[in-house]
Amino acid sequence: MHSQNPEKIIITGTTGTDKLCNNLYRDFVELLSNIPELARYASDVLLQKRILKTFSGGEILAKPSETVGDHIVVIVMGLYEYKGTNIYQNYQEAKQLAWACKGGGAKKIIGIAPTMLHSKQEKKDAARDPLSLQLTLWELALAGYNRIIMVDPHTLAMESMVPSPLFDCRFQMLTARDIFANDIINNPLLDKEHLVIFSPDEGGAKRVRLARDVIKEMGSLQELIASNLFKDHPNNDAGLEIVDISAAKHILEKFKNGVDIALIDDFTITKGTIKKAAKSINDKLHPRSLIVYLTTLVPANSDVSSFDDAPYITEVVALDHTPIANLSSTIRTISASSELYAKALKCMIFGGSISQELFRGSTALK
Repeated sequence: MHSQNPEKIIITGTTGTDKLCNNLYRDFVELLSNIPELARYASDVLLQKRILKTFSGGEILAKPSETVGDHIVVIVMGLYEYKGTNIYQNYQEAKQLAWACKGGGAKKIIGIAPTMLHSKQEKKDAARDPLSLQLTLWELALAGYNRIIMVDPHTLAMESMVPSPLFDCRFQMLTARDIFANDIINNPLLDKEHLVIFSPDEGGAKRVRLARDVIKEMGSLQELIASNLFKDHPNNDAGLEIVDISAAKHILEKFKNGVDIALIDDFTITKGTIKKAAKSINDKLHPRSLIVYLTTLVPANSDVSSFDDAPYITEVVALDHTPIANLSSTIRTISASSELYAKALKCMIFGGSISQELFRGSTALK
């Protein structure tokens, strides 16, 4: 066990994270309670609200509601728009809360970021946000975060980021691939003997291959095809299209009685990429079922929460770690994200290998 045993472990969060904080507290206490050598620490986990003040000039002051001295503080960061707030207000709140905990003598500050929108901007001609990913993470580190946990960020952007020698902050990337693999296996809408897994772009191809390997390792499929057949159409208005016609023909020939599709991506801000990829699959392969798996639905606007205008999508499955209002009947959320975060916290605080304990095989993101 880790040599540094905490006095208390405090779980708190910024605006829009109450549900995830509550679920994380529940799952973390249950996890510790079920491990004999750690059960005594379950009563040391506390759920704490934060105090937030917004001044007339727009300034934000965020601080813990009780003392955090010599404790480990876990801050769930809602880096998204939520009920009238914008990403910058919530980003400022996340920094202020960590800074106050640091000033209050917290032993360690761990941040959990269900979304990291800045990790998507590097591939865009016009960035969605003016802050770069590297600057964002460095500012969070300067505010006091010692560890920051993310699920399925844009890995190319993360891997190219230069660590700062000035801050003691590490960034832990988790992946939802095992959660999705389990759901794919148990989803009655997908025939496992006629299944093809797709990625809508090159960035998600690695995740598709990992999900395929997990499913095959679980022995649920005799053979499974993972494909990345898309590219940006020269006419931007046309969006994505299947360009590997021979591969598409191979799929149709292999599955003459019909094919089921699982389309996996990280997160969506608008539905454009996913809808265009799904429509292309539908037009070329005519699947019996087309299930979209998204790590995160970003609550930026009401349009994100509905896929009702895409009848070719049978179902959308996403983790429940962001607050999406007015979910349509097409969307189903998986309540496994808080359990994933709880396991990561256990490894970080009490010792253990995240790669070995959270994921099957040795191909987990690190």
